[in-house]
Amino acid sequence: MKTFNKIIIGVVMLTGIISLASCDKIESLADVHFDTNLVADLNVAISGESKKSTATESYYFNESVSVDPRQDPDIDKYFDKLKGYKVNKVTGTIKSVNGGPVTILNGNLTIMSGDISATWEVKDFVVKQGATLTLGNENGQWDDLQKVLDEKKAFTVTVEGATDKGGVVFLLSVDIDVTVTANPLK
Repeated sequence: MKTFNKIIIGVVMLTGIISLASCDKIESLADVHFDTNLVADLNVAISGESKKSTATESYYFNESVSVDPRQDPDIDKYFDKLKGYKVNKVTGTIKSVNGGPVTILNGNLTIMSGDISATWEVKDFVVKQGATLTLGNENGQWDDLQKVLDEKKAFTVTVEGATDKGGVVFLLSVDIDVTVTANPLK
């Protein structure tokens, strides 16, 4: 009889351990994955006033815009149940140019929230309608961008730099292609 009781207790304990281990697996079965794009449109105006640095005449610009991920209806629907983001691709596309083309001699594009930021350097980029910047992960920027997104709040996109020509206005659309994971059971 004692052996039988030990077997029963062992079976009950084993069943409990298996049940606990499989709860996480069952919960992950309810994960929802969807792709979306977070877009920041920056209307960049380069003044006609130049500053001479070394032998080159430069015209400076600095533009920022705030992006609230909750503006995406799917993200808003699952916002309290978000598990995380996976960055798939980041690009910048020139949608329009007035007074160009113009060349960005040097500049930065930064996406930030609080003290966390992802920055890409832009050099010798010709700004003309349809031109695209591929913002890669060479220096771990996508990892930093995921940290920005994981803050689960609005973030800022800034572009700044110097060009070879002033009096130009262009629209830069920054597109962050992400896969979002949420769990309605969370």
